[in-house]
Amino acid sequence: DYYQKGVKEHKFAHVLETPGEVDLSAHVNFSSLRSAAQRASPDNLQVFPIVPQGAFLINMNIEARMSALCEHATEEEKENIERTVMRLVSEDEMGLLFKVMAITQTGIGAPAGFPADAEGYMQ
Repeated sequence: DYYQKGVKEHKFAHVLETPGEVDLSAHVNFSSLRSAAQRASPDNLQVFPIVPQGAFLINMNIEARMSALCEHATEEEKENIERTVMRLVSEDEMGLLFKVMAITQTGIGAPAGFPADAEGYMQ
């Protein structure tokens, strides 16, 4: 239920082809992962809802990061930064394709980028 792949310059690449230059992506069975966490420590772990990448990055304030990067960028660099951010968060691009999940110790609160209340999300 799990496998990983590498992506470089928008094409598949072996994950060890050029270390540090290949993005890693994994297909994860989130239901199995959630179940394993619940079985491992049902009283000590909380599983937060699966969040689409776009929502997670917006919750992490990617717009502020984009603004900071654009502050001293050339027009061409600004366009590239804005295009890249849109690709990451857009529902038509990567925003819904990739997901983020958090498993934490019970009682420490929601990690950054996740809804504050995990109750009812342990599906």
